[in-house]
Amino acid sequence: MIAKSYILKNLQWLDKQYNSAKSQRASLLYSKLALLELCGWIEESMDDVVNRCVNKNVKKHQYRQYLKEQVVERNSGFDYERHFRSMLVQIVGFSVFEKLEKRVDPVKLHLFKSSLGSLKTIRNSAAHTHIKGITPNVKAPSWCQGELYKIYDGLITFDQTLRLLKK
Repeated sequence: MIAKSYILKNLQWLDKQYNSAKSQRASLLYSKLALLELCGWIEESMDDVVNRCVNKNVKKHQYRQYLKEQVVERNSGFDYERHFRSMLVQIVGFSVFEKLEKRVDPVKLHLFKSSLGSLKTIRNSAAHTHIKGITPNVKAPSWCQGELYKIYDGLITFDQTLRLLKK
């Protein structure tokens, strides 16, 4: 199961700190931290979905271990195509993944992909700059909470569909 209670509490706490911050710099730093927390949670949650898929579909321990080490642990990102889909295709193959995507609610899939794409752009900008004299455009922690729900729905949908999918 994908847990969201801890990340939600962290984002709520960061939002509270953001709203009561005494300086613009503090607000910006809370925003960046919320964004990085959310993105870290997404990567871990994607790994959890993929690891459950490995455990369900791969019987031999040595192959499960190989996939975890060579596919999951080497992944460092949360882009839909480049990271999430790529890991799943390496586990179940293209034909099974194609069936999987067809069974996922198209609205949830669209929101999932769209949120991941937006987050990736914003995260990359925030992660590769520092706060100095100018005011960067960083989303508030409350925005991250809204994205959390869309991404959580997408991850849960994939996780549940993978569990029901027959090769």
